[in-house]
Amino acid sequence: MDRNSPANGRKGASLKALAVAGLLVAFGAATAGGAAAQGKAPTGEIEITVGSGAGAGPDLTQRRVAKILNDEKIVTNPIVVQNRTGGSWTVASNYVIGQKGNENLLFGISPTVFASPIVQGLDPWYKQLTPLATLIAADLLFTVRTDSPINSLTDLVDEAKKEDFSISVVGANIGSTD
Repeated sequence: MDRNSPANGRKGASLKALAVAGLLVAFGAATAGGAAAQGKAPTGEIEITVGSGAGAGPDLTQRRVAKILNDEKIVTNPIVVQNRTGGSWTVASNYVIGQKGNENLLFGISPTVFASPIVQGLDPWYKQLTPLATLIAADLLFTVRTDSPINSLTDLVDEAKKEDFSISVVGANIGSTD
């Protein structure tokens, strides 16, 4: 079945359409009060910062968005995706926060940006950022082996309460939403 077909519960929206719509909103809002508010686009290279490594989901998504924006000539400026890895998005977050007023900078984030400060016991830096658009919503799932006695989230919590370290969890990286 086509993943974009209405029969699959989707309204036929493609990644391309979502990227174009979301980034048009993002570019307009990102420069509000600056160049765009005066009717002109930023000049020079546009950077999309991501805190994941090359090839990770957020990196691939932002590279696809950049390609669509340039290929469709929605944005004629060169767009570069810059990976600023470290500290479960801490390095990227601090970089972006330190670039106040940079009209050529966007921050393509993942849910890790919200989880990392909590895990690390830091003030949430996302409060210093202005959200512009949601391009993709991703679900996080808990799964167990089919022969597991755990059949619900309540079962999982109950099992975890029985003994420290009685549940093994795997995920992408420490401090991530996983």
